[in-house]
Amino acid sequence: MIANLLIAPGAAVHAEVRVGAAAIEALHRATAALRGQEITLLTLVLALLGLGLFTSVVLLRLRRVADHVETSARDEIGSLQADVDRLYERWSELEAKSSA
Repeated sequence: MIANLLIAPGAAVHAEVRVGAAAIEALHRATAALRGQEITLLTLVLALLGLGLFTSVVLLRLRRVADHVETSARDEIGSLQADVDRLYERWSELEAKSSA
């Protein structure tokens, strides 16, 4: 197949079209041979796989957002703690001045 692509690109395109047409024809034959219960089962399995994929993507996104929120909260806590320490030092200075 690679040699066909290098030698005659037109022939490779026709070969790919024939392969695609054969695959679609095989798919049509396979679905025609299925009964109602089998189609229902396949639909259920595909739906469950899709739901599992969707759930995993949502959980990964939520985890990323939660990590971002946690990092922001830690930064805010550090900033607030620095403010508390600064205000405590000022209060201690004012208290020392007032008692002297």
